[in-house]
Amino acid sequence: SSTTTINRFGPRIYTTSESVTGTCPLSPRKYGYTISEFYDKFLSSGVSRQFGQGNPRYLVGISGAELADMVVQKSGSTISEKNDGTYTIGPEYWAGWVLAYYQWYSCRSFAYMQKQGLGINEVISMYHPLHEADLTKFVSAADNIIERNKKSAKA
Repeated sequence: SSTTTINRFGPRIYTTSESVTGTCPLSPRKYGYTISEFYDKFLSSGVSRQFGQGNPRYLVGISGAELADMVVQKSGSTISEKNDGTYTIGPEYWAGWVLAYYQWYSCRSFAYMQKQGLGINEVISMYHPLHEADLTKFVSAADNIIERNKKSAKA
């Protein structure tokens, strides 16, 4: 007898990734935040928790631009101009995409990943060696970072 395991939110993985990737590259440019500042807002706003728990409103109910606006507003900041939905492909886009994928794949929260050293800057630093590689290479690298930091914390 064989067993098939399906990670939660499996059918929505690409929609999920597109929402986070739409968020990361839009926000720093549109609101004047660095990618780190925006990611901190994403983590503290509660949006990352809703996103990670599979709340359909956050996964499929809004665009990446709307999600970025929501992050800024829920973190206590005001927006003077809504995102127009444009973004550029590059390290920030890729980082959002692979973080969303890894969050889905590993069933770990974005906050846990950040706490274990897998934050936005760490992921962006992996862009050049991994952005054209199979996702399993990123998953392996992410798992290694988390395990290394868990061991360091115990020591």
